[in-house]
Amino acid sequence: MLDRCERAGDRHSAAYALLGVATTLEDDLESALAAATRAADRFLTLGDRMAC
Repeated sequence: MLDRCERAGDRHSAAYALLGVATTLEDDLESALAAATRAADRFLTLGDRMAC
């Protein structure tokens, strides 16, 4: 899903997809935190302060 959103240029949906990725990484908390942080950074870049 993340790749598809990024290819389509849908940065907002890609940020939400990153949050989904983070939730699947419960056994790898470092990677989960990295994905969640990337999502938050994207939301902030897009000006969406409600999502992060």
